Amino acid sequence: MKTFKFFSALFIFIFAFYLFHSKVFAECQPCDYSKALLGINPQNSKFLWYFHFLNVFDSVTVETTYGEFQIVRDGDREKINLLIAPVFETNQWRVLGQDPSGEDTILTNLARTEPFVYQANSKLLFFRLLLAGISCSSNPPIEPNKNWGKDAAFWVGYPQVILDTSEWVVQLVDKQTGNVLTVLDSVGISTNYNTPIANVYGTSPKVANREVDLPDEFAGREVYLRISTRRFGPTPLGMWLYAEPSKFSLSSFYEYNTGECIIPWLNCDFNYKDFEVYFFGKLIEYLDGLVESRNRPISFEDLPSDNIWLAENKHLSDSLFSRYFDKFFLNDSNFVWIERSVGENYRKFENQEGIIKPKEEEGRISVFYDKNRKCIILNSTHKLSDCWVKVYNLIGRKIWESQHFDIFEGENRICLSQVGSQIVILQVQNSSNLNLLLTKVPLY
Repeated sequence: MKTFKFFSALFIFIFAFYLFHSKVFAECQPCDYSKALLGINPQNSKFLWYFHFLNVFDSVTVETTYGEFQIVRDGDREKINLLIAPVFETNQWRVLGQDPSGEDTILTNLARTEPFVYQANSKLLFFRLLLAGISCSSNPPIEPNKNWGKDAAFWVGYPQVILDTSEWVVQLVDKQTGNVLTVLDSVGISTNYNTPIANVYGTSPKVANREVDLPDEFAGREVYLRISTRRFGPTPLGMWLYAEPSKFSLSSFYEYNTGECIIPWLNCDFNYKDFEVYFFGKLIEYLDGLVESRNRPISFEDLPSDNIWLAENKHLSDSLFSRYFDKFFLNDSNFVWIERSVGENYRKFENQEGIIKPKEEEGRISVFYDKNRKCIILNSTHKLSDCWVKVYNLIGRKIWESQHFDIFEGENRICLSQVGSQIVILQVQNSSNLNLLLTKVPLY
């Protein structure tokens, strides 16, 4: 899911509202994409994750986004990554909070950073964006509010449609004891009573790029940041918390404006298609540099965290994958991308018995599946030491690997009891990363 499109879907009515009235505003300047931090290399890719909190009502969605926590001291910046718990991946990157009102212990315990230590005279920078938007099914009357320009990010159309008060508090927590040391930031969106504008409150709630002082008294301790999530009101369900990576730093382009730009929380004219071309070019530069500097092919782990966009842009994904990976055909029309071996791009062919003959006469490996034991059986004519064995599903995702797998003469087993019935791709490489075997295996 694209981060920008994620916001757009939630607040489509605001876009239409602004497009209708855009003639009263100055033209928004194009965004300078070179100013953005790109989620390409592993460090940036891990840093550019964001927490999205959503409180959803019948006609309105209240949302707050947090990310890009950094410690600044004497001009130097230290990035603090979000701690992405495994529960997010197992729940499609979203978690529903608790039903009762008050502090949501489920989301509060999940919404935190990795631990860090800071020195005296340090500041904390972070990105925080509050929004309240009308759902696509709503069709409220246009409010002739003379202050609608500065309030557009919180215009919900009808009175009394926000039923809960949603609140988020950034806490500094002692890692050893788990005690809250101090509160660094606190904002909220309360019920809108008799106004079509959502009520926002707290520490500079209409400033997206925040800077606060860190207390010197806690310098030198191992601490972490936690976003305490609170909900007060009558609705029976809790908030949602999404964890999502981004291809770029939101702080580069997102800030509340006073009407210069059509979209109320963008400070420049962001053209997503143009940005994708820019990002794709920078990604190619980075990956080509890895190939040259490391003298090895690209692996799937080298791709950015936010790579779902590749599936949405076939012309870009085909160009990228054909540049760095091998296309393995399952039949005349279906194929899967496989990591490329070092050196020559060896092509293997499967005969009727399902046996792959390596280019060099190192022996033969026959493959079949034992459905009773749920194991892939490799029958080898020779011993092959220190192999790298990988198993992929048909969308190219690695589901099992062993980097130091000894294949002995005779029967060898790879047991995959948790994988389930499906067709997988089996790849065996020797210690030089040359392909010995590449074949499909039906696990049924």
